[in-house]
Amino acid sequence: MASWKLELNHPPQEKRAFELWLQHAAGRILFEDVRGYAMERIDPNLTAEARAAVQKGIDDALYGLMMVIDGVSGGLGNDEQTVELSVSVKTVD
Repeated sequence: MASWKLELNHPPQEKRAFELWLQHAAGRILFEDVRGYAMERIDPNLTAEARAAVQKGIDDALYGLMMVIDGVSGGLGNDEQTVELSVSVKTVD
């Protein structure tokens, strides 16, 4: 289901709880929209074994993206510069 079809719960007031709530909301968007998009495009004629392999590939790619977003991996540099990816997640009132 696309994330825009879901209803967002109200955020908690405590700072750390709000940070976790925001992270979970961002993850939900990625899973619903990115993963869902890829899953919907799997060839329906694949064997069960091939379908499972494709689904694992999608999940592994999304997990890798989330590791980069979390700063676990990613970053490219030399002796003078570093390039890092940054993802911004915010609430809009």
